[in-house]
Amino acid sequence: MDILTKLICVYNNKSESANSNLAKQFLAHLNEIPHISIYELAYICYTSTTAISRFVRRLEYENFHQFKSVLSATLNYYPQYNRKMPLLKTEPQEGIISRYTGLLCNQLQNFSRGIPPEMLDRFVREIARANQLILVSPASFGFDAFQYDLAVHGKCTLFSDNLTDSLEDLRQAGSNSFILFFITAERESRRMETLLHAAKERGAVIGIVSREQFNLPGRYTDLRISYESTGSDMDDRLLTYWMDLLIIRYRQRFIDGLGMLEGESSEQGPE
Repeated sequence: MDILTKLICVYNNKSESANSNLAKQFLAHLNEIPHISIYELAYICYTSTTAISRFVRRLEYENFHQFKSVLSATLNYYPQYNRKMPLLKTEPQEGIISRYTGLLCNQLQNFSRGIPPEMLDRFVREIARANQLILVSPASFGFDAFQYDLAVHGKCTLFSDNLTDSLEDLRQAGSNSFILFFITAERESRRMETLLHAAKERGAVIGIVSREQFNLPGRYTDLRISYESTGSDMDDRLLTYWMDLLIIRYRQRFIDGLGMLEGESSEQGPE
């Protein structure tokens, strides 16, 4: 979860009134914060430097200096944030609807044509086999709905949307775990390779969904789905689409009792 999303989540959580008020002040002075001291920010927010330090730790940053650095980098990246489709220099108003719809449909169709049915079933079989499913991803992409089905079948599920929590969750993994990585463009880093290595060390089976451009070591490519990236939020639609396919196929095979593979006997569901 990026720094702006964290601030907005805290701001929207009115049950944390003190933190919500601080988040409101931070959001109101976003562009100033990278250029001022903690003392100046405390004055602006009508609070103490101790409260500011406590709040940035609540947001999972070590100190105010690290918070400012991450915020500055995020604001510099902002032109790419929330881009719903690839950029054009000119965009006729009457063409927005048709271009967005056409691009989205084309991207989904291209993605679906590149998914071998046997690969979908391999992912689903690993989910059914595992006692524990861990999703390492910047967002759930519908995973919370899937957790309902998996909980009914007695499976432990974990969702890690930040890299620190992901490493902690991976320490709980073992040979009976299936770890599903959704690697978006902003997650393509050495830290992600560290997480993949940690998952492999635990003996877990790893499934990966990533951009075609992301080069993975050979030992991580056995269970992988890749997609052609537009560099926009349309990529998120593809990840939601893939999660939907996993849910649909899992329900067919292990809940509704439909869609058995050839040569398989009927299964009532995972133990």
